[in-house]
Amino acid sequence: MGNICEINQRNVGLIDAIEQGDIVLAFDLIKKHFPILAAQDLIPNGIPPPNNRVEVAELQDILFQLKCQRFIEIIRTSSSTIDAIRYAQTHLKPTNNKSKEQVKEVTALIAYADPRQSQSSHLLGQQRREQLASQPNVIYQYKLQLKKLLDNIH
Repeated sequence: MGNICEINQRNVGLIDAIEQGDIVLAFDLIKKHFPILAAQDLIPNGIPPPNNRVEVAELQDILFQLKCQRFIEIIRTSSSTIDAIRYAQTHLKPTNNKSKEQVKEVTALIAYADPRQSQSSHLLGQQRREQLASQPNVIYQYKLQLKKLLDNIH
């Protein structure tokens, strides 16, 4: 699993990727270093899932927020709305009322020739990235708890 210093470095790399808007890299780092979050069922390779449904919901919410941010980054950097539409159709499937509201808010950006003039323009700012970048600390804390648990078993 790696020592705590390695886990911290992974967390910093993930935060940096999100703050720079490189959500593809962020997902790659999550898949590589935080498979618990990346896995649909949150039980990969026999690793126990979070202790309660609140933790599971929180981890799934982080992943969904990152998917929304990926959509935002596509809008920000692409001149083609088709890429954004395809991404939304594939990855932005709401599972609850909160995620439905998130999808409505981020997909509203596509309706404008200049999304910076939309009511959702705040989503395009660096502050949004920084706010989202603070979320992996939840993953980091869970990973530390899991490491301590596994260390106690051995």
